[in-house]
Amino acid sequence: MSPSEKQAAAADPPATPASKPTLLSKLPAWISTPLTSPDEYKKLFRCWAAFFGAFVLILCQPSLNVLGNAALFGCIGATMLPPMMPIVLFVFAALTLILGVMVGWAWSSAALRAGAMARDQVLLASSVQRVQASLVNAPQTQQEALYQLSIFQGEFLDPRSSTVIGVFFFIGCYFLAVLRAYQPNLMIFSIFGTIILDVICSYGVLFPFPYYQLANLFLIPTACYLAIALASLVFIFPRTLNHENGLVQKFLRPANGLVATQREVLTLGNPLDAAAWKALEPKITGQRLALIGAMEALAGRMGMLELEPTYGRFSGSDLNGLKKPLGELLIRLLGLTTFHSLATSYLSKQAKIALAPYERHGDTHRMRALREKLYSAEQEHGHGLDVLLSLVNEASALLREAAETALKDATDWLEFCNKHRYNFRRTAESGSLEQREANLANLRTALAEFRTSKRLLVLRPFEPFFDPTTGTLRPIRNGHSSDPSFSSRSLMLAFTFTVNLTVYADTLISFLDTLLELERKRPNNRLWLPTGLRKIGNLLAGRKREEVGAPNMPGEAADPDRVQRIEEDSEDGEEQSKETKEEKSYVRNPDARPSNSFVGHLSRRIHALYRWLGTAEAMFALRTGIVSIALWLPAVFHSSAFFNYEHRGLWALIMAQTGMAVYAGDQIVSLIKRTVGTLIGLVLGMLIWYIGSGHGDGNPYGVGASLGVFAIPILFFRIYTPPAYQMEAIMAGVTAVLVVTYSWMDTHLVMLSNSGVGADVAWRRALLVIIGVAGATIVMLFPHPTSTRILVRRSLATTTDEIARLHAMVVEAWISEDDALSTTSDVPASKALKRLRDRGIANAVKLKGVQASIEFAAWEPQLRGPWPKDEYTRIVQLQFNILRTFHQLSNALEHLDRPWRHRFVRRTAFLNPNFLADLHAVLSVISHSLRTAAPLPSVLPTPLLDRVIYHETYKRRGHHQQAAAQKEDEDGVHGEKEEEADVKGGAASDTGTRRTGSGLSSLDADPTRVDGAATGVDEITLDLLKDENFCVNSTAAMAFLSLLASVDELTTVVRDLVGQHALLGFDALRDAFAKRDAQVVSRV
Repeated sequence: MSPSEKQAAAADPPATPASKPTLLSKLPAWISTPLTSPDEYKKLFRCWAAFFGAFVLILCQPSLNVLGNAALFGCIGATMLPPMMPIVLFVFAALTLILGVMVGWAWSSAALRAGAMARDQVLLASSVQRVQASLVNAPQTQQEALYQLSIFQGEFLDPRSSTVIGVFFFIGCYFLAVLRAYQPNLMIFSIFGTIILDVICSYGVLFPFPYYQLANLFLIPTACYLAIALASLVFIFPRTLNHENGLVQKFLRPANGLVATQREVLTLGNPLDAAAWKALEPKITGQRLALIGAMEALAGRMGMLELEPTYGRFSGSDLNGLKKPLGELLIRLLGLTTFHSLATSYLSKQAKIALAPYERHGDTHRMRALREKLYSAEQEHGHGLDVLLSLVNEASALLREAAETALKDATDWLEFCNKHRYNFRRTAESGSLEQREANLANLRTALAEFRTSKRLLVLRPFEPFFDPTTGTLRPIRNGHSSDPSFSSRSLMLAFTFTVNLTVYADTLISFLDTLLELERKRPNNRLWLPTGLRKIGNLLAGRKREEVGAPNMPGEAADPDRVQRIEEDSEDGEEQSKETKEEKSYVRNPDARPSNSFVGHLSRRIHALYRWLGTAEAMFALRTGIVSIALWLPAVFHSSAFFNYEHRGLWALIMAQTGMAVYAGDQIVSLIKRTVGTLIGLVLGMLIWYIGSGHGDGNPYGVGASLGVFAIPILFFRIYTPPAYQMEAIMAGVTAVLVVTYSWMDTHLVMLSNSGVGADVAWRRALLVIIGVAGATIVMLFPHPTSTRILVRRSLATTTDEIARLHAMVVEAWISEDDALSTTSDVPASKALKRLRDRGIANAVKLKGVQASIEFAAWEPQLRGPWPKDEYTRIVQLQFNILRTFHQLSNALEHLDRPWRHRFVRRTAFLNPNFLADLHAVLSVISHSLRTAAPLPSVLPTPLLDRVIYHETYKRRGHHQQAAAQKEDEDGVHGEKEEEADVKGGAASDTGTRRTGSGLSSLDADPTRVDGAATGVDEITLDLLKDENFCVNSTAAMAFLSLLASVDELTTVVRDLVGQHALLGFDALRDAFAKRDAQVVSRV
């Protein structure tokens, strides 16, 4: 096959016949993928074995007698925390659970001790005497049971002791709730600490003496399950974190899928149809977010790879060394999606204008006239996006194919090494080292060919505009018009794709080089011992997250006024702390001067505590403490103590506490999810019990077989359900276990109270859930709910502030690389860009959390009218777009040659101080309006693109005046003659156009400008278009314009949300001044 045929085949692959859809193909990926993976079957079997092992302890009468009526906690632990993770992660989760239990046990023991000291000894003695007197006539065999019954009937309750224990109980619940609000990673710690506090304080208050061993009822079954789970992790299909790192399935294969999606982008049927571009947006957005989430999970897990022994080809430090190359690869992959984002935004804007051509769409007269010129030029010359898209596809086909092939083979090899790590005999590998080296060489060749010749195919429609001999622009006559130039917008948009593809291929080559070096360095499998035990302290201290930026689940809090920065190395931490100090040095309290006295410091601490008590987190902790006391009180009243014990009122207390959340929307979603999960669990529990026991008391074989079968789907959904539905899966499993275990214990264990079996247990459990939900709802409403909508709005105000800071860091990096300006900045560009990347990722993580909060906020009661969910979602999307523009600008800084960087800085408005003032003023006003819900001012320096044209206009006017003055000093009246000629030329134009350096009007389709804004070049030649620096420069220019468009649209969306102060006639006044300014400038 000839090279041209290969190229055609790569550009337009043959259509494959559509296969018949199967049942698995119709299921969601989170269901179909585990059903087709043998490794997932092994994981499911391991979890099932641990779950069933915990249930066998209940089925066996001897072990049930030892565990007592709290034996079900082992099965609950097997449902909530199955051994579905590598042993290192499970050990850390188990340690977190145990530490939470220990803290709760210690505090409740202190409560029992304090309660015993406060107890009235006279009242205690009379209570003991009264109970002993009542047991005199009872049979000897029943006296112990009757004595226990008197305890739970509240015969030994003492108001003084109950009050003291209640105070301790409130304080313990309060501070565990604070911990839960501020440290979502310690959710297991706080929940199990609260549960043990509930158990001891609810039942320990009934005893006439401090019964510190009461926690054993919970600890022994839980310890039994943890031992079973650890044994299953070691002996049943053991998997280390090194084995289940998720690198292949969750990152590399989806990464190749994102590259393959670009083929769909470049082969759209109608490239000028905005709807066709938007149809691909959900797929690309999903792939982008999946990659970000996978990278976050990888970054967290790689920190623990060196803590475990493992047998395989690569050590934990080997895989940990891939974190930085993978991060760079992710950034370049996200850059590939920029082309689709820019094209979709541009075409969507054009479609809106076409539907309503007489509306302003946030534009000025100058911009509307310019847009008409640009659109006419592209249509007249035939070099629109529809033409260039096919050329980009043709030019990049071989490079994309080489990149996909090389990454696929490397991914297959990594997967082979992972699956065959326990093969002691040499096995034929997936492809040879020579093949992977050949793939890398082919990728290098394709990249070199693309840079030298292939990328120039997109210039084909523009070649007629240039003289073939000199390469300079020449007049092109088309019909009756004579247009001396063309619009370069679509060309620069095409350059955005080619540059990002080039950078991605270059980064991929570096990554594959690293893998090949690792392959040569590690030829065989071997045993690797832990090498990073020193990191355990950092992990336990919470300095590293396993999944950074995981979406906020119900009950988790996110500080709306702060962006949580991700800590990296110690040096970076010092830089961040230094940077934070520098930033805080500019923050001043306008109502108080700093005081250095002890009293001043103390008063500031008291004032800070007072302000903190009004925060959402403090109110959440207070509400949790109040509902805990409210549902705890029935356990300490003599009239209701036994009723509370008999009907398991403890579960209503636990349900209310775990259903609480910091914000109202989160709590409503949480309560709905818990209620739905409980209903499903009740049905499952009754099915399991009646299938296994019929109408009898049940036998271990029938009930065990029934639960063993139903445990498979229960655990499947617990393990593989997406985070958004995890709560329903957990609650369904826990409720089903409660119904079955309580039914079994009621018929096989002697207890003071009978819960019934089957349906009797189910309706009691449902009632307890209703009570817990009602209690949590009541305390949420009073004094007033903390709205998730306010959280969303204030969080977006904070991310807007952070965007302004990130833009300042971009500007700082460019300044540091400019010879004339570098003396004003002492921060090297490399450090500035790294800091920019880290803070950009942190802001993206914050925005992901806001996305989840938007979904929760939509569930709040809409008493004042419909909540504008779409507008807030659009703000998040626009801020994501702005973050991508910062990446493109930093990428241009890294790849542009120094003269080109100097040209871009000097000849565009990118570093124009007046424009920077406009941009930061707009961002500041937007942030203030979102934070305070105040209307926008009636006058803002927007649209920003119009401001850019305005600033560039007066910059040229000043340059022309300076040049004219110098010319006048040289030869007298020569400057006056030129000015008169210019005035005559300008008077002929009633639209107020001006002449640029190339002789074109600002409203002409000037190829040196995009949408009227300068790109950094004064004259276009064919050789210049072929220069790779010009392509990178075009990418920076398009990113700059995308930044302007995104901020302008952000202003429009925020204006729709908060309103605007009226200033009638301002738009007409602005257009009149724009026309007059243009007429004045045209005379210069």
